[in-house]
Amino acid sequence: MTDRLLISCASVAALAVACAARAGNNPACPNPAQNCLVGGFAPGCSDETCGELVCAADGFCCAVAWDGLCVNGAFGLCGTPQ
Repeated sequence: MTDRLLISCASVAALAVACAARAGNNPACPNPAQNCLVGGFAPGCSDETCGELVCAADGFCCAVAWDGLCVNGAFGLCGTPQ
């Protein structure tokens, strides 16, 4: 179990670095594969405007992973994101 957790954490960290590099270190980089209204393991979401709003309130969402709290933020801050 520990090895699996370490691999998962390493994968999330690698995605965060790749996302930051792709966006020129913009923490609100869009992630076209991640629907803003569905939690996932990668940072960011497909709607750039919504991602910026959510990440301004919770930087974890664009630095580490778009989790359930990020989804709740998207519903509350974005209405119906793309």
